[in-house]
Amino acid sequence: MTEQLPSQQQVSLASSDCGSTLTAAVQRLPEILRTRQPIHELCRGLDVLVVGALGGYKDRRPNSKWEQEWEFYKLEKLCHTIVGIDIDSELVRLASSEDGHDIRLANAETFNLNAEFDVIYATHVIEHLDRPGSLLIQSFKHLRRGGLLIVETPNPFGINVAIGVLFKGTAVGGLQATRHTCWIDEQNAEELGRRSGIRLIRTCYYTMINPFGFSLKIRSFVYWLAGRIRKRWNCNAVYMYQAN
Repeated sequence: MTEQLPSQQQVSLASSDCGSTLTAAVQRLPEILRTRQPIHELCRGLDVLVVGALGGYKDRRPNSKWEQEWEFYKLEKLCHTIVGIDIDSELVRLASSEDGHDIRLANAETFNLNAEFDVIYATHVIEHLDRPGSLLIQSFKHLRRGGLLIVETPNPFGINVAIGVLFKGTAVGGLQATRHTCWIDEQNAEELGRRSGIRLIRTCYYTMINPFGFSLKIRSFVYWLAGRIRKRWNCNAVYMYQAN
């Protein structure tokens, strides 16, 4: 089945109705997403900043069969302009100097690029930060009026979390998960926005089917099916904020 995407007219940098166009597109999103593709469509034709842009990049460099799964690579094909930031200096050097991507060395809590964007996209970054609200505050400073901040993070009520607690006594697994500093549900997300001066306008949920290995693919497919039954069983939450 082909996923229904929110229709969005390409918007130029100087377009005064960019904010209203984004608002309408966001409100047309289904609460349960089949993939990230509708999120990517929100960025079409716009100026986009990707925070934590090099997640997964090391294993997906050019000539890798998995390069097409890298989020920044997908967005480059859609956006009017795109900039990424990351804190891994070696990967930033590889991505920018050797591979030709516009990736800059900067911290998600303190970045200052002296630029404004239509969309800021931060996927699985906020749960690693010392001060999660700092991401929202810095993003607000870099968004145009009506611009959109998209924050994806693990869902604290996902079926994967429940199974982990039930059978392993812990909600996290793997090196990356042990580095998380917080869980953020929809109520937390709304409060973080209120304190940071940016308004939460939409929450969506989705579960990615993991393509890296047969067992991971089967397990994530089971999680995906559970998420189709009840939205809060999905593994990931996507919080969308708008700068007024």
